[in-house]
Amino acid sequence: MSIVARYPDKPMQRMESALDKLDNGRCMAQLKMNGYRCLAAKENGTITLYSSNLRPLAWANADVITEVSTLPIPDGTVLDGELLGRRQGTREQSLHLFGVLWLSGEWQGDIEEVHRWEWLQEKLVDWQGTHVHLVTCWEKDFKLLYEQHRDKTETIEGVVVKYKSAKLVGNRKTQAKNGRWVKVKYNPYK
Repeated sequence: MSIVARYPDKPMQRMESALDKLDNGRCMAQLKMNGYRCLAAKENGTITLYSSNLRPLAWANADVITEVSTLPIPDGTVLDGELLGRRQGTREQSLHLFGVLWLSGEWQGDIEEVHRWEWLQEKLVDWQGTHVHLVTCWEKDFKLLYEQHRDKTETIEGVVVKYKSAKLVGNRKTQAKNGRWVKVKYNPYK
């Protein structure tokens, strides 16, 4: 677990009205999946899935782990995502990837969000999986994106908006204070 030494950033929660202000060309939006934060780490050819607290996810489905091992990523890479299935009460699990934290053993937090996203998208553009998916990214119409998925609250929790220039904090004490990531949930009181 040596490469998973930094905690993933958390978005700050905002109300739906924030979407209009953030839809300004300087941000990008992704669906906020309704699962568990999951870090997929590849060390010495072995894949391990960790929680946001950096604890191994022992309950993760072997199919997800096997599929992550087929991703065209180098050793020393940690991908950030959301693991669905357990919260929905099903044995079928899927991992939805939205970021890269480490690449070949190097912390990626000093690289802007847009460039980390482009690297992940480029790596997985031709890759097809059953249990592992790349989250789609929008660069405009955030309110429309939010409204179009409102009825899918079992698997989608809302929208996360990230400034394209955002860098990662990666610190346990300040991770919840990354104001460059904003989430808008369908039910903000859950």
